[in-house]
Amino acid sequence: MSIEPRAMIRPEVKKMQKETGVTINKIMGAESDLKRADYIYQVCDWILENVYHEDDNPQIQTMTNPEAMTLAMEVYGLTFGTETEVKNSSMSGDGQENDTDSVNPV
Repeated sequence: MSIEPRAMIRPEVKKMQKETGVTINKIMGAESDLKRADYIYQVCDWILENVYHEDDNPQIQTMTNPEAMTLAMEVYGLTFGTETEVKNSSMSGDGQENDTDSVNPV
């Protein structure tokens, strides 16, 4: 990965929470792993679109979905001070969690 992950600044976090309706408390308090994975996917998608300006960034445009999601997950971890574990590329390109894998904030 050639793009360096970075923590989001406070205005970006506030904008993300406002636009997605997802907060760290909502992620951590999700009633199921599938719901938690959905929240995380929404956040990752927002990060790629708004922090890295996906539509105007050729580096992001040429990344595979797993590479892009890994970058976004690293940004999530740096921003919220959490480690995020992704087992076997558990999210498909449509944001659905694979049956045998999970995405869990630790």
